Amino acid sequence: MYVVANGSPVQFTATGKYSDGTTVTPMAALWSIPSPALIDQNGLASCNGAVGSIAAVAEAPMDPRKALKETVGIAGVGTMNCP
Repeated sequence: MYVVANGSPVQFTATGKYSDGTTVTPMAALWSIPSPALIDQNGLASCNGAVGSIAAVAEAPMDPRKALKETVGIAGVGTMNCP
């Protein structure tokens, strides 16, 4: 968990580890976070008035050769603590 200094952004990074032994960092992912917190397409998040533990979710295809919008098959969650 990241503890966020007031007004500071947090950089989340997705890492894919595949059954063939391949690891991809940073991995392209679709990011989401509950309002009012914000997160951009690169995983840069800010509290934006949110308070408490906030979960950022990254979703990606199970096959790294697939487009993000084509097949979402895996997800990961990271958290940040907003003051």
